[in-house]
Amino acid sequence: MKLRISAHGRSCDLALHPVSEKTAKTINEYGPKVYSMKIMNWWRKGKTTTWGMKIDSDCSLRITLDDKPVEFDYAKITQNPVKIRRRIFLDSNAKYLAVLGYDNEICKFSWEWDNVTEFNPDKFEFMLHQWDRIMGEDDYFILDDARYNGDCRPQ
Repeated sequence: MKLRISAHGRSCDLALHPVSEKTAKTINEYGPKVYSMKIMNWWRKGKTTTWGMKIDSDCSLRITLDDKPVEFDYAKITQNPVKIRRRIFLDSNAKYLAVLGYDNEICKFSWEWDNVTEFNPDKFEFMLHQWDRIMGEDDYFILDDARYNGDCRPQ
């Protein structure tokens, strides 16, 4: 049997960085145009970047087995999020933090597993980031990865 998770909604490509006063002023001055500047090529580097599907009211999630919907408690997806740690920023000399990226590009993403012999919803694992404190929005979840029975199969 083929097991599939399909997600349709807004993708997030976000990064949080300590920045200098000069960079903060540049970001403020140029807004979205700053991404086309050569000086901003670094923004996706580091341990505080994430890409995934924003789990919100605009996101449609569907789990199917051989193209037929299966029962699943979708609230389980957001139960154990990874929270971004702020310690590296508090310990840095930077006075400014910048959230760079976007969270509004509409996309589709799916994970598929072939040859599933028996469906067990407890075999799912979800890598989910929680950016509430950073984005100032409750329940700001980003689904980064899904595994079934320890296996990740992005399509």
